[in-house]
Amino acid sequence: MFRWQTIAWSLLVWSMIFTYTILTYIDAEPLYRAIPLGTLFAILLTLTALVAHAAKETKSLLLFSGWCFLTLAGILLRTTGNINDWHLNLLVTLFTVIAAVVWCIAGHIEHVTEPGLYWYVWSVLSIFAVLCAFNNNSQTAIIIYTTNTGLLAVAHLLYIRHIVKFLTSGPRRCLYLFRVLSCFLVVTTLMVGSLCYKTNEIDSVQWEEWVIVTEVLLLLALVVDGILGFAQNRINAEYQSVATTDVHV
Repeated sequence: MFRWQTIAWSLLVWSMIFTYTILTYIDAEPLYRAIPLGTLFAILLTLTALVAHAAKETKSLLLFSGWCFLTLAGILLRTTGNINDWHLNLLVTLFTVIAAVVWCIAGHIEHVTEPGLYWYVWSVLSIFAVLCAFNNNSQTAIIIYTTNTGLLAVAHLLYIRHIVKFLTSGPRRCLYLFRVLSCFLVVTTLMVGSLCYKTNEIDSVQWEEWVIVTEVLLLLALVVDGILGFAQNRINAEYQSVATTDVHV
C-alpha cells in the first residue's frame, strides 16, 4: 500500500510541475501559472508533514523540503513579476549553498547517510549552486556552465561506480542504479538543452519544448521506478515467506 502512495504522490508533484511548464509554454497569465506553484507548495507541505515522523532520514528530508519550499517561493515571486531572473538565480544559489553547507556539516558530524550518497549529494548541490550563479549568456558563464555540466556527469558516473562496487547484487542495487541513471539522463538532457539555448543553437520556444520533453522523460522514469519497486517488494515478500517456512521446519 505504501508503494502505491509513493507513486501517487510522485505523479501528483510531477503533474503540477508539468502543468506550470505547459502554462509557461503557452504564455498564460501569471495568475494562472501561479496556481500550480501554490498547489505544489501545499502538496509538498502536506507530504512532508505526513512522512516526517516515519522517515528514517528525517533531517535529510527536512533539508530537502526546506530547499524545495524556498526555491518554489523564488519561482513564484519570479512568475508574479516581483523579482527578475537575476534575483531568482541569486536566491536559488544562496539556498543551494546553504543546503550544501548544512548537508556537509550534518553528514560529517552525525553521519546521516552512507559515504557514497553523502559525497554524491554534496557534489551535486555544490555544482548546481555554481550553475545557478553563472546562469547567464556571457562567454565566461558559458565556459563555467559547460565545465560544471561535465563535472555533474562525472559525479553521477562515480556514484554509479560506487553502487556497482559496494552494493550487494540484487533487486535493491538494480533499483538504486536505475534511479541514479535516470537522474543522470534527465539532468544531462536538461543541461545540454540549456547550453544549446545559451549558445543560440535553439531559440526560446525550442528551449521550452526541450524542457517539456525532459519532463516526459522524468515521467517515464517515475513509472519504471514504480514497476521496479513493486518487483522488489514481491521478491522481498517471497524471501520472507521462505525464511519463515525454514524456521518452522
